[in-house]
Amino acid sequence: MYLGNLSIKEKYCFLELADKLINADGESKINEQALFTSYSKEMGLKKDYGIQGIDINTILESITNTQSQKIIYLELLALCGIDSDYNIKEKELMQQIATGFGLPQKYVIDCEHWVEEMNNVYRKGHILIFD
Repeated sequence: MYLGNLSIKEKYCFLELADKLINADGESKINEQALFTSYSKEMGLKKDYGIQGIDINTILESITNTQSQKIIYLELLALCGIDSDYNIKEKELMQQIATGFGLPQKYVIDCEHWVEEMNNVYRKGHILIFD
């Protein structure tokens, strides 16, 4: 949704973090993979970007723009909710990202509430269309 506001470098960093999140629990679900592909498209990046496996701390230290940090955190949190299974591994990784970016706890909580509300809206839309 907001990924177009990132710099080219930040977009690739986002994909690296998204890949770590998708694979955090050792499972890569179809919904998560489809969203990853749509991220690349939304950001205008090559669809076949090969994940480099950059160390998470290196990524977090390289993103210094506060607005970009917030965008990345919010978008990654939405990724966690895509499969309705925000598991402990994903939570730990998101906490590491929030801490690495120095995001206030209030922002983290506000993001969690926003993502939950958005997921509810999408579910209601799905019911309106398909049920």
